[in-house]
Amino acid sequence: MKKHSDINNPNADTDSRGSEIATELSLQRQAWELLEFTNIRELLAARTRFYMSREIAIEAEPLIHLEDVERLQDETAQAALMLSTVGDIGLVGALDPRDLLRRAAIDGMLTGEEAVSILLLLDSIWTARNTVMSMKGKAALLEGIAADIPDLRELSKEVFKSISERGEVLDSATPKLARLRANVSKTFLRVMRAMERIANSRSVKPSLQSGAIATRGDRLVLEVRADARESVPGIVHDVS
Repeated sequence: MKKHSDINNPNADTDSRGSEIATELSLQRQAWELLEFTNIRELLAARTRFYMSREIAIEAEPLIHLEDVERLQDETAQAALMLSTVGDIGLVGALDPRDLLRRAAIDGMLTGEEAVSILLLLDSIWTARNTVMSMKGKAALLEGIAADIPDLRELSKEVFKSISERGEVLDSATPKLARLRANVSKTFLRVMRAMERIANSRSVKPSLQSGAIATRGDRLVLEVRADARESVPGIVHDVS
């Protein structure tokens, strides 16, 4: 028979079970420490070459159910067979995109280079998927995982219509941008021709170090000799 206090407290059994679970987990942790499991995880993580692989290794915990252990052993055996058959799957050195994706998810802005880095990672993941699938049943567990990777190649193609592989926005991104850039280019050429006429004029040419048109920041400038500074009207942008 339960004690009167237990009858009046319906949470007593729950609290007791919670205490037992906590004690069991504590004993498990102690056992792991005795087996130097933390050191084993660190050694395993040091041999990984993909950012998510390292995280999985660091967070790994011993399994206690036989079917789980056997499944992972089979996965490991299939992975070893795949590596010896087709070699590396191509994810070595891939950058972690999660910070960029989190920023994009809250309508944050990505630079062209950042967007390209994500697209290149998607291409690498698709290549890795195809490498695994090329085992054609010899690595069934891994192939089952790889089969769930979506094909995002069309997305990459659409983005690369607007951004170059160096992350530069292309003129073809929008018709308006193409027109604006064409106008800027025409204006730049007109300014260059005007500067060349000034540089070659009789009143200015003798005062220049050279006839070349130089740039200071985003401005086109003439390089005037120090001793002739007063003979050429204009704003001094730099002195050397």
